[in-house]
Amino acid sequence: MRCSVLTAVMTLAVSALFISGCDLLDQEVLIDKGEVETIIDSTSVRVLSSASDSTHLIVYTTADWTAKLKSGTEEWCHISKEKGTGIDTVHIYVDENTTTKMRKTTIAIATDTKIRVYWITQGAADEWIDVTYWDRTAAQRLGLRGKVDTLIISDSWHPVTSTRYIFDVKGNLLKEENLEKVTEDGAEIWKAILTKNYRYDNKNHRLSCIVEDREGNEMRSWRYEYENTAEYVPYGVLWTESDPLSEEMDGMIVPDLSAVRKEWTEKGFKMYEDRTYTFKVVAGVITVDLAVNSWKDSLGTKVVLVSDTTSITYQYPPGCMLSLPYKSHGNIINTTYYNNGMLKMTMTKDFSYDYDENPQRMLITKYTYNGRAEHDVDSYECKYNSYHDIIERRINYSDNRGTELEQYTQYQYDDKFNWYLRYEEISQHERYTARNITYFNN
Repeated sequence: MRCSVLTAVMTLAVSALFISGCDLLDQEVLIDKGEVETIIDSTSVRVLSSASDSTHLIVYTTADWTAKLKSGTEEWCHISKEKGTGIDTVHIYVDENTTTKMRKTTIAIATDTKIRVYWITQGAADEWIDVTYWDRTAAQRLGLRGKVDTLIISDSWHPVTSTRYIFDVKGNLLKEENLEKVTEDGAEIWKAILTKNYRYDNKNHRLSCIVEDREGNEMRSWRYEYENTAEYVPYGVLWTESDPLSEEMDGMIVPDLSAVRKEWTEKGFKMYEDRTYTFKVVAGVITVDLAVNSWKDSLGTKVVLVSDTTSITYQYPPGCMLSLPYKSHGNIINTTYYNNGMLKMTMTKDFSYDYDENPQRMLITKYTYNGRAEHDVDSYECKYNSYHDIIERRINYSDNRGTELEQYTQYQYDDKFNWYLRYEEISQHERYTARNITYFNN
């Protein structure tokens, strides 16, 4: 939380009540025996963020005083104390505003003879907060606030590499560049060693992803079609850890998706994979037939490698039972969703995931492995701060490593409340991750 202390000190005569505030609205109101006058001293304005935020008032007086919030706003705004004597501080806290409307309340500081009323205003959430999770763009799924233009991520343990993401004004990911620091003509510069380019239609459907090497040669590509109008299509059979920045949409539920073609080169052969999705709905239960066909071009001859169909039966939203018969054997995945489409719980016979309930990002709170196969991690649990950023992950290993605690000890935030610096303690090593974020002007 951040707080800039107001330099101007405002004086009330008679009762000797002085109040200095921080982050308060301009032109506060003084109420004195029914007479209202505007205070001349102007404060520096900062509307509180839509995220959980705080500010404070410093009360200077020799008298007893009370602090009271406007009735009906106590459910989202809270104060640290309601009365006191003499000089003291009243901390003001606001819960996250998950609506797209700005909200206001007042706090009245009063002695026996004087009352001063301050307006507390909290900003609205980004408009996309009301959009179903799977209809959001990549920047929105990441929970980035404001209209992000570029995002560059680097860390202290890989000082010569970084990753740059470029978005359009809607939040669609246009380009991802894996950068490497090199020396040319005696100067250090950043050069792209791998680039991923994306295209979209006017409905934010991803039309293609083309991956190029450092010389600009195409390495692999995906192209997509969207003819299953108003359907939510599971790209694959499992979406426990969806990555909003993934070049392949595995792990995602994709609105309207009907077909995918992947092309790449392997051992000198041109390789192809086609996926097609067809639907039928009976009594609200959806069955998707996912046909996967892959082949290679061998001297102009098509050599079939895989030709299979998986039937995925599910309901979405708000909850579902996924049934995945495949090659004469099946798997059942119990899955439930929060109202905004984010996962709430996913469970198979081998493992389970629990997810945090929040309006911005899909976050795993607990993972547990229940199977018998050889594995590395028995379980882990995650904790997050009020901005939905991770602060702790406790990992229980299956071998003699026992338990390991990853701690994300400190964040620094910009004025959009996106973090730009994070300090970490992992495997008894201190390190940091930095994010350089630029925004569109509007």
